[in-house]
Amino acid sequence: MPVPKSLTPPEDVGCLPTRLAAYVGKQENWVLPLPDHSRLHIHGFHAHDGTHFEVHRDKLDPARGPLSALWHWFTETPEGQLTAGAGATVALAWWILRDHPEDHP
Repeated sequence: MPVPKSLTPPEDVGCLPTRLAAYVGKQENWVLPLPDHSRLHIHGFHAHDGTHFEVHRDKLDPARGPLSALWHWFTETPEGQLTAGAGATVALAWWILRDHPEDHP
């Protein structure tokens, strides 16, 4: 969701800069951890008319630990979803193509 330019900058409302985010197309990443273990994730884009922000909510805050980070990566990022899909495809292909001893006399 786009954030109106009239709102306060992320750092003024308790958001923290983070490196736990892909920087594809954006120059800044800010997060605000929430009590339910999710987080608000703010993307900052630099443009000729100043920085504009977009915000979304991540279901899991990857800063809460390695398992949260891994689950967040697999379920909420394109790279993780692609990796999970590729892994499932390889596992299925292996299962289909593996040697079946019951097929041999």
